[in-house]
Amino acid sequence: MNVLIIEDDPMVDFIHRNYLEKINHFQNILSSDSISDAKEKLVQFSIQLILLDIHIKDGNGLNLL
Repeated sequence: MNVLIIEDDPMVDFIHRNYLEKINHFQNILSSDSISDAKEKLVQFSIQLILLDIHIKDGNGLNLL
């Protein structure tokens, strides 16, 4: 399973990634710190789970959803 973390706060991204790595169930854990980068990764990879921040520096997580 591939996961995309969309989060612009590096500490929150680190916490999410750390937890997901401990579960050891995911093939790829990707991170994006902007809506534009997240859109590129959604096209490039088959993502099954998204951890999505609502307030991101270049947009709104709900609009992306």
